[in-house]
Amino acid sequence: MWLALDEERGQQVQLRLWPAGTESAQVLKRLTSLSSPFLPPPLDQLATLDGVWVSHAHHASCVSLETWLTREHYLPFLEAVRLLSEIASVMEAAEIEGLRHGSLQPAVVLWRNSHTLLMDLGLCQAKGIEVTAAHDLVAFGVLAHRVLTGQIPEENQANAPSRLREHLPPGLSRAVVRCLCINRTATPVTWHELSILLSNLVTPAQGYTIQHLRDQADWLRRQGQEKQASVLEQEAEKRANERLQSEQARITGSPERHN
Repeated sequence: MWLALDEERGQQVQLRLWPAGTESAQVLKRLTSLSSPFLPPPLDQLATLDGVWVSHAHHASCVSLETWLTREHYLPFLEAVRLLSEIASVMEAAEIEGLRHGSLQPAVVLWRNSHTLLMDLGLCQAKGIEVTAAHDLVAFGVLAHRVLTGQIPEENQANAPSRLREHLPPGLSRAVVRCLCINRTATPVTWHELSILLSNLVTPAQGYTIQHLRDQADWLRRQGQEKQASVLEQEAEKRANERLQSEQARITGSPERHN
């Protein structure tokens, strides 16, 4: 990885270097056809530098998921689901183009202002390394387990994330286990299934628990997004009050009043 100055925008960027050759050219062409907002934009012109190609650039201010997890251990539920959903959507589209990752891990997941960038997709193939779909799905399961619980699952073990962290939807926990067990099951999970499951979890705010909302509000506040944090805190407080009123009505046997 190299640091450079984007003179047009006046910003420092990081450059990703790929081996020069026909294989790289084919992979980069397929990457360009994806046009995903969660992939770094390829450079308009491939520059040659000491026998390698400069293929991608992104803001140097992006933070790696590895850096965050080393400091905070895991992500709040809403942020974790959003990030996993974006990665799954990229991998589903990549599968259609015959692209694999081969080194899916927190170090190659970057984000800036809650915007995800998945780096190095197809790089292993450009280097001539054979990668299977199962390899990427297991790696995704390990990554998902870590962002949801803060722990890396032991090798050849597939403990459900819900055993380590409360308030996780059973369907999500089962999907992570299916990724980890993909080589030991007759019905392996697919990127399409994961993409649908995660996108559905991202959308319905009513499906989130009060704790989910409070955790996300705390996350947003630490990112300097005070307005969004306040909205979630108000929603959490509203639901907490509704729950309290419902419980009081149940105990006293009086009908619950609604304004």
